[in-house]
Amino acid sequence: MAVLDIPEIPGNRLPPSVEAQLRYQVKSILNLSNTSFPGSQPISFERKHIAERLLQHDYFLCEKSDGLRCLMLLLYEPSLHEEGCFFITRTNEYYRVLFPQLHFPLEPNDPNTFHNGTIIDGELVLDNDKNLKYLIFDCLAINGVNLCLKPFNKRLGRIQENIIKPFNKFKIIESKLVSTYPFHISLKNFFLGDQISITFDLMKKLNHKSDGLIFTCCNSPYIQNTDKTLLKWKPAEENSIDFKIQLDFNKYIDPDITDPNDPNHEYIDYDSKPSINLLICYEKFGTLSITDEEWESLKSLNEPLNGRIVEARKNKNDTWTMLRFRDDKVNGNHVSVVTKILGSINDGVSKQELISNQEEIRFKRKEREAKRRLHPQQVHPPGAHPVGTHPPPRSIQVQKRPASLIEKAEKVIPTYEEDSDESDNKRQKTS
Repeated sequence: MAVLDIPEIPGNRLPPSVEAQLRYQVKSILNLSNTSFPGSQPISFERKHIAERLLQHDYFLCEKSDGLRCLMLLLYEPSLHEEGCFFITRTNEYYRVLFPQLHFPLEPNDPNTFHNGTIIDGELVLDNDKNLKYLIFDCLAINGVNLCLKPFNKRLGRIQENIIKPFNKFKIIESKLVSTYPFHISLKNFFLGDQISITFDLMKKLNHKSDGLIFTCCNSPYIQNTDKTLLKWKPAEENSIDFKIQLDFNKYIDPDITDPNDPNHEYIDYDSKPSINLLICYEKFGTLSITDEEWESLKSLNEPLNGRIVEARKNKNDTWTMLRFRDDKVNGNHVSVVTKILGSINDGVSKQELISNQEEIRFKRKEREAKRRLHPQQVHPPGAHPVGTHPPPRSIQVQKRPASLIEKAEKVIPTYEEDSDESDNKRQKTS
């Protein structure tokens, strides 16, 4: 049983009343119809996706980090001159980061600007030295401006200009302060969808665990819930399923008590190793394979086990091995998800098969590029419905923190080249 570490959120869960207020605020920023978790969810990669997706549409590619998926919400309270950083889990729980000096500038040429209504998508991971990192891979809103209708390549541009570049310059100015942050942020490395072998080579050099690939369509908007254009590939040996576990303990019959009606004649032996059932929708799906030593190790945790969610991997002999507890989840995978994951395990696309297709994927991409140069037209995403119904875009309003909170940075010219269709979002300086 190879139990893996899950990162812990560096903060405290907020009271229900505060959570409700923040959920409503997120709903308003994104113009949603509900206050449920606004994040997107990928689907498992299937063989048909090579022909239907990668050969037909432009994709970006990045490694899939093995960590804790969270949205980050950045807000500002003017009356307190206080910035707030919150993590939103997949179960829609809100945690506030406990670090008063946490600051992420909005503008690359002014460290005193701040975010108010920025929502980022990413993954908390532990590197090989147990340092906590937040790896950004998407963005839903910048400073109250909803970006979900923008295609992915434009959203990446906004991440670079309003999150990564400002923070990297701030790190130079305030290196000692940033070194004390409870986590570090960076943007994941993205490649073209046909640069599959390059991405695999990069994964060997990472200082955190990676268990697959994510293919993101360049032209897709940000989709709440399941996004059928967002593809998650894992090798068969890395595919796992989240189960709810049910402990079935052995019964012990005392040979010295012969009366079967005596309450002490038969009782449950809680010290012996139980059968650990893996449940899908409250029905037994399989049994967790566990040794006596592993059971003793679990007992020594002195934590409740029954009803918890575990991530388990299928072995070649059709047994299941536990990888870790998933206390960030309240339910295991739905039966429909389990069916798809089992399909990926039993008849999945191998690493070599992906690499063998990259030349054809590259040829099709260049073919589309040539057609677009000859016949410029708007590119439509491959059948997706974005988050919410969006009002016309508005400009990003930039505000500054009081000068007493941070030393002013020397003005520098940003090197980011603004997207041509972002002219409606020209920032207006206000004090």
